[in-house]
Order: sequence, then structure tokens, then C-alpha cells
Amino acid sequence: DNNTINTFNAYELKLDYHLKKKILDKFMFRSSIGFIYSQIENYNASAFSSNNKFSTQLKTHNINLALAINNFGIVTDSYTSVNQKLPLQYQFGITHNINKTNIILGYDLIYHTNIKRYENIVCMQFSIIESINLRLSTNNFRNDLLTGNIKRDWFYGFGYGLSINSDKIKSDIGVSS
Repeated sequence: DNNTINTFNAYELKLDYHLKKKILDKFMFRSSIGFIYSQIENYNASAFSSNNKFSTQLKTHNINLALAINNFGIVTDSYTSVNQKLPLQYQFGITHNINKTNIILGYDLIYHTNIKRYENIVCMQFSIIESINLRLSTNNFRNDLLTGNIKRDWFYGFGYGLSINSDKIKSDIGVSS
């Protein structure tokens, strides 16, 4: 009958400061430190958070390795009166640049401390043109989303993203279903 029973508004805002520092010419430390504000209808939440990553390259094999701690921070205002914590994550990642192509294959293993589960992510990135990259990914959490209806299940658990790079600005958007 196409009647709308109820609607609600929700949004999130995240502001980050990014920094990177080379260590001993072999490692790279990257950090993003920022503020998150979220609102669902009349409920608000906010937090200060950081993501911290150490990475290195095995140049002779076109391989990058990374270790990260994500969502490290403190909730300053919770949706409810229950004391909430940010969902801390520990991450290991590896990427391989395929020789003589613009294709990068990747794997991430993430431990989610809030649900005490491991997430396995496989991904691929390739250039559409020199300054635009397309990313595709899937993960083992996809199985939890499947309904048995191929028309609905087609994109569940898949992610995709687009990066547009210039000399001064990097713009990135990603969607996960």
C-alpha cells in the first residue's frame, strides 16, 4: 500500500588529522587522530579516536606488510547511559603488486575485540586510468548476511571503492554492503 509508517534521520561526521613518519628507512608509521560525532534521531554520541599503523616493504618481492591498531580512543558522549567503549581492532595486512600490471592483491586479518571474532578480507585494486583506482573486496562475514535469495544476496558482504589522486589531493570513497 506504499504507506510510510515511520522515518528517522541519522548521520555521522568524522574529522581526522593524518601524520606519517619514516623510521630507520625501513618502516613507516601512520596515524590518524580525530573526532567522531554521530546522531540517530534525538540520540547523540561522540568520541576521540586514533588508528595507528606500522608498515614495511619487501621491494624485491613487491610485497607490503602492515600491523595496525584501529579505533583506539575514548567515548566522550554515549547514545545511552551505558558505559560504551570503541570497538578496538587489531589488524595484519599484506599486499602484493603483480609485476608489469597495475593490479594489487590484498589480504587483511582483523580481530574485532567487541565481538571476539576474526574477519578475513580479500581485495583487489586496479587503475581505471592513471589517477583513478577501483577497489573490490569481500570478507568471511558475508556468510552471516546471506538469505538464500540470489537476487538479494548478490552484493551482500562485498565492498567497493574509488580513489581519485592528484598531486595535492587524494579523494577516496568506499561502500560496504
